[in-house]
Amino acid sequence: MGKALIWAAGGTGFTFIMTSLGAAMVFLFRKNLSGKVQKVFLGFAAGVMIAASVWSLLIP
Repeated sequence: MGKALIWAAGGTGFTFIMTSLGAAMVFLFRKNLSGKVQKVFLGFAAGVMIAASVWSLLIP
């Protein structure tokens, strides 16, 4: 049980760190972005959401 708890804590910590780094991007790119860069960021976000929908919801 101790090993499972360590794995769960490590996975939770990793997820927290990655989410925090992603949220930090908002503050790093706070200034006005060019249209091209904004399209790239929105396209990446859309791709992540589509992948999450397919792999988590449609293919359980």
